Amino acid sequence: MAGSIEKDGGLDAKTFQLVYIGIKAAAGEPGAVAAHAGFAKKAGATREEVRGAVLVSLMTHGVTGIASSLSAALEAYDGICNQ
Repeated sequence: MAGSIEKDGGLDAKTFQLVYIGIKAAAGEPGAVAAHAGFAKKAGATREEVRGAVLVSLMTHGVTGIASSLSAALEAYDGICNQ
């Protein structure tokens, strides 16, 4: 199902990954955020875009879960960049 939504959901791959990161950050799921930071990087997202996707969830969910998600996203992104 996820593949179908990603393929036929009307979003390009980068935007899909950034939206997914924001949703998972708001849900307080840093493991998923980290995994999708790598997918976002591979889809052409910048570090700043990944960071922004996490931070935008502050507006709707506050700090809970965001701090751990932000560090997870940036560490994963930086790890992908250095490989």
